Amino acid sequence: PPPRPRKDHNPKEKLKAILSRTLKQGECLIWQGNKFIRPAKYAHLPVYPYMYFKNKAWRGNRLVLFLVTSICPKDKMALHKCDNSLCVNPDHLYWGTAKQNVKDAYDRKRARNAKVTHCPYGHKYEGKNLKIDNDGKKVCRSCKTYRDRKLPVGAKNLYE
Repeated sequence: PPPRPRKDHNPKEKLKAILSRTLKQGECLIWQGNKFIRPAKYAHLPVYPYMYFKNKAWRGNRLVLFLVTSICPKDKMALHKCDNSLCVNPDHLYWGTAKQNVKDAYDRKRARNAKVTHCPYGHKYEGKNLKIDNDGKKVCRSCKTYRDRKLPVGAKNLYE
């Protein structure tokens, strides 16, 4: 006889099973199952749901979005509208780029340096004086200009 179709290989059944293992918290559906375990040095990072589908491990938010939209772009990630990493509510998830993710984190004051408003020399991180480098760190353009020209750092803001 042919093998029985597995329940966890059917997208609709899998989504139903995922949503049955959640706890409603306001508008969010909080995943109560497995979570990615991080080494101690990464304990400050958010925890994400961990699930299996068709014998493959998935980050839960990405799997839920895939099951709902039927697409899984390799260059995109599952982003949250609600800022809750354990939320698997399909209405709170959308596909976006890494750049959008960093921008969202800064806009919502979730990024590591988002709450820092001034450089160590007192220049405001805003407008033309603010530059975000490739690592997502804020750079004070005034201080960088002073350093590049080998001038004493800490003078007035050049980009006001």
